Amino acid sequence: MKEVVIKTCPKHGDTEHALYDGRLRCKQCMIDYDREKRHRVKEKLVNYKGGKCEICGYDKCLNALDFHHRNIQQPYPKQLLNRLL
Repeated sequence: MKEVVIKTCPKHGDTEHALYDGRLRCKQCMIDYDREKRHRVKEKLVNYKGGKCEICGYDKCLNALDFHHRNIQQPYPKQLLNRLL
């Protein structure tokens, strides 16, 4: 069974910590980091595809933009994906 460790995080106060990369890290900080990274990656991919909807030109809210019906014949360059992830 995994042991729960409660430590003080400078950002979140007393919170659960878990091992990440061999170090104890605040779980909430890791959640925040993952959320910010997903946002940065999506922003770069949207900019790579022109920064707006290819059909109607909508560009006001990044969260409203989504990738679907991707053309399998034209995948994203591997170099771009490796840099983003």
